[in-house]
Amino acid sequence: MKKASLYRKLFLYFLTVIIVSLTTVGIVTYYASSQELDRMVEGQLSQMVGNAAYHTDLYLKSYERSMVSLLTNKEVKRFIDLPAGWRDTSFMRSKSRSRNM
Repeated sequence: MKKASLYRKLFLYFLTVIIVSLTTVGIVTYYASSQELDRMVEGQLSQMVGNAAYHTDLYLKSYERSMVSLLTNKEVKRFIDLPAGWRDTSFMRSKSRSRNM
């Protein structure tokens, strides 16, 4: 009878030690991996923001180059400089006159 009681006590003792140690290892591993994932996500987000800023800058430079090329055209510059009411008719008439000549 005492052997069964001793066996039961030892079994519960080792079971408790194993459960406590596994729980501790699990909690420590969870927190370590959680922090590492947070660092990775932060790095990837900052990289995405950097890429978005870079591509936006490229787009704006391309847009600026197109605007410069448009503004160097004398006819476009003349059209922009016209008063608002004159833009619809007079520019087109002068354009068609210059083609006919």
